[in-house]
Amino acid sequence: MTTKGDRLPQDSEKQPPHRLTDRQAKALPFIITSPTYTEACRKAKVDRKTFYRWLDDSVFKAELERQQQAVSDRALGMLAQNVTQAIERLAGLVNDSDKRLARLASKDMLELHQRYLELKDIDARLKAIEQRLPSGS
Repeated sequence: MTTKGDRLPQDSEKQPPHRLTDRQAKALPFIITSPTYTEACRKAKVDRKTFYRWLDDSVFKAELERQQQAVSDRALGMLAQNVTQAIERLAGLVNDSDKRLARLASKDMLELHQRYLELKDIDARLKAIEQRLPSGS
């Protein structure tokens, strides 16, 4: 016997669900916070086959992607907030009395600057190419 959360693939093709089942909603936090789907299924007590059927459900997949994007956005926000502090701290180490540490910090700063220049150059080249493309492409 199948439950609402364990619909067979042909059932979802006939009439796709318009909202998450309770079981899907309860499993999502485990899926979002686990490093692998296998671990997420174990923690959520959901069979892997069931989980992969859920991924064929457009409502479930959309909600999973929405929640994953929200987690990613929060993490990137934290990263952006701390970039200045990290660079200031690294720059401060350039003048550290420990010569080895100062050399490593200097090397890191030079590598970061080189990477920035490379990305800036690539960005300028891409913009030039995009401007040459006909509109609508």
